[in-house]
Amino acid sequence: MPSSARTLRFKLLLSTLLVVSAVLTSGTAASVVVASDAARRTANERPLDDLSLDPYRHTLAIHALVDSLLAPLGSPTALDSATFQAAVALMAHPGSATNPARRPVWVAEPVATADTLTPTQLAVLRTWARSAPLPPLWGYRVGLGAPETPWVLPTRAWRHVLQFVKQNEREADSALVLGEVATAVLRARETIGAARHFTDQPLAMDMVIGRATMMRGAKLLARATRQGDDPATSSQANRLAALVRANYAFGHPQMVRLYTMGADVADGRLEAIAADRSLPAGLRVATLEAALVGVCLRTREVLLGASSERHDALAQLARAVSDIPRTGELVPAFIGVLDDFDRDGVASQAGRAARGEDEGRMAVQWMVPTGVRQRYAFCRGVM
Repeated sequence: MPSSARTLRFKLLLSTLLVVSAVLTSGTAASVVVASDAARRTANERPLDDLSLDPYRHTLAIHALVDSLLAPLGSPTALDSATFQAAVALMAHPGSATNPARRPVWVAEPVATADTLTPTQLAVLRTWARSAPLPPLWGYRVGLGAPETPWVLPTRAWRHVLQFVKQNEREADSALVLGEVATAVLRARETIGAARHFTDQPLAMDMVIGRATMMRGAKLLARATRQGDDPATSSQANRLAALVRANYAFGHPQMVRLYTMGADVADGRLEAIAADRSLPAGLRVATLEAALVGVCLRTREVLLGASSERHDALAQLARAVSDIPRTGELVPAFIGVLDDFDRDGVASQAGRAARGEDEGRMAVQWMVPTGVRQRYAFCRGVM
């Protein structure tokens, strides 16, 4: 058999093995490198019709309700520096030991959590809850500690916030048993005030925690004012709970739908969401992650690296959310990961962690180019 024929047969056999390997070793869209883009887009876009943005356009109404319900507490004032630092310390997460930040992240050193709040800590949180709304990314140092990827940026430590909410609920319930409605109403309003510091933050986790906290405060206020024969305030509180439930709803189903929008950077829907100032900041900024992770839903980009159109789209999304203060500090982490995706297969911390777990799962991995194998592992790690 001529050598050229043998070479051709070997190439065909190698191609077949690569196809079989990819199909058999993964069920994720990122690793099925032989599926057609058209077929995968059809499957991925089926749930998109369920993502209606209308429920997310009640932010201004929520602000008006919150201002009205908190008016009896008096005009909110700015926190003094010492109280602000103490509040940040109670909610600062030290971060992951495996993916530490390269520089300090918080303006105050985190405080270790305990089973209960001390009287001093409780007083700090009550003052913090009644203060004027804090700015985006409050408590984070300028630069956010230069995170290498968006996923290593520490979120807040929520245990002290939860303890504060539960303490308010216990005190309110005890007060209602004794007929002390005013005390119960005060505690409910403090919980709503605390939630206000989170709901409009550009980080989705802040928004979600703020949603849960505000709903608990609103429901407590509705119950207390109903017992206190104040139907108008009770109705307002119930209305607030309903609007907050819809306006800040964000979880895995919503993120998956954004990912599918991010698969096709020419789609335009992500940019429309990012530029829509009537939507919550957390939802708008989440489009950056969607454009980044959407690369894993495109066969060609998993094989060859991100397209120039995707790089342009990510830059455009960054410009669309630039009206939200400090979001520019988040952008370099997203751009850095996408640039890294194009090089030797995601040498970032997120990529290394994913590869350590997943790269060995790919059968006949020695046949798969290093860049493809590592992009495959990255996609398994982030989806």
